[in-house]
Amino acid sequence: MAGTKKRTNTKKSSAKKKAGFSPPELKLSTRFLASAFGKIVTAVALLTILFVIEIMIAKHNLHLLLLMTGITLLLVMAAFWLYLLLKRAVRLDA
Repeated sequence: MAGTKKRTNTKKSSAKKKAGFSPPELKLSTRFLASAFGKIVTAVALLTILFVIEIMIAKHNLHLLLLMTGITLLLVMAAFWLYLLLKRAVRLDA
């Protein structure tokens, strides 16, 4: 067939991309939790929620509230210490 040309697609490749979800690195929650500010805000929020739950459990018993708060602080310190040890061990292996 003489004189017939194939049609070529002249659209840019960016127009061919499918619309969908963004990669996990670009999501706001992932970026927020990766930053130091996001980690601090998350830790403060979790500790506040935990303290409010302790207040609701203890009601008017101050001794029970102080006991639960002390146990919570000990557990948080132990978890943080373990986190630092694991982080150091991973850094030394690399």
